[in-house]
Amino acid sequence: MERKVAHKVDGEWREDIQYYHRMCAITVVSAPFPIPLGIRFQKNGETEVACTLALLQDLIEPWGRRFIDILVADAMYLQTPFLRAMEAPRLEWVIHLKETQPELLAEAERSTGGKPDY
Repeated sequence: MERKVAHKVDGEWREDIQYYHRMCAITVVSAPFPIPLGIRFQKNGETEVACTLALLQDLIEPWGRRFIDILVADAMYLQTPFLRAMEAPRLEWVIHLKETQPELLAEAERSTGGKPDY
């Protein structure tokens, strides 16, 4: 992927093209050290959630859910398409919500019937 970035060079603003990659990874974390199951580079115009869903499908199709007991994700993944994709193969999931997003936390508590058990 690429983007234009502005920065100062010798006191003058300059615009250059910056090349970069974004990727998602699915990792087994129950072992003594993390074991990557798959990595996928995010395509231009693709969201991180869409990239992760494509990687999950690539892993679940040949292997089923044998390596995924519980999928843990950040609050960004609390989206209907992602959750539907998790429920289709009956994956258990945990979404980590931070207290810095009180509206999202309140909505999650409302729709799940209360505060989580810690």
